[in-house]
Amino acid sequence: MRSPEQSRLSLDRLPVETIRALTYADNLARKQQRTKIGVKQLLQGVYQEMGPVLARSVLLRNGINIEQFTQSLQRLIRNDYVTERDVNADSIFTYTAATAVSYAVERAEAKSTQELLPSDILLGIARVGDNYQI
Repeated sequence: MRSPEQSRLSLDRLPVETIRALTYADNLARKQQRTKIGVKQLLQGVYQEMGPVLARSVLLRNGINIEQFTQSLQRLIRNDYVTERDVNADSIFTYTAATAVSYAVERAEAKSTQELLPSDILLGIARVGDNYQI
């Protein structure tokens, strides 16, 4: 797994919908007085951009059981807090959220367009939650 900084993707040229999702997540984290963007904020940013119907469709199309996803997401959110490892990192994300974004970047790099989309981030979160190999 590579960090977004090691990616061939140009993070300064993200699609508008991805920028909006990440901006929403960042604003939400700040509003909640968090020092890092966590999985919950990341997911809320993706849902805000995609809408719950499209998000559900993406999960189902990729063979993800919604009930299992919801359960694993609850565990992820419950255990996603800023740790010592996060405090020392330069990342704007908690370790768990950064892992989800790294998986999303891997997915985006595999596509011909190499665009990091909110759907990639959603699937990255799913992969972290239950180690789906999407």
